[in-house]
Amino acid sequence: ALTGKYLSKELFSQVADQVVEEIRPVPHHGHSRAYLTECLRAETRRALCSAAEGIKKK
Repeated sequence: ALTGKYLSKELFSQVADQVVEEIRPVPHHGHSRAYLTECLRAETRRALCSAAEGIKKK
């Protein structure tokens, strides 16, 4: 999904949306599926942004 594309927050949001479409978290420890899905979306964006920042610094 990222190959050959300009890295941007918009692209990372699109990738995060794709991730949550493919993953179905199982509710546990009192957290709903919706909550876990939003956490997954946010953490995916955060990880991609962090990786992109690391690339810029090199």
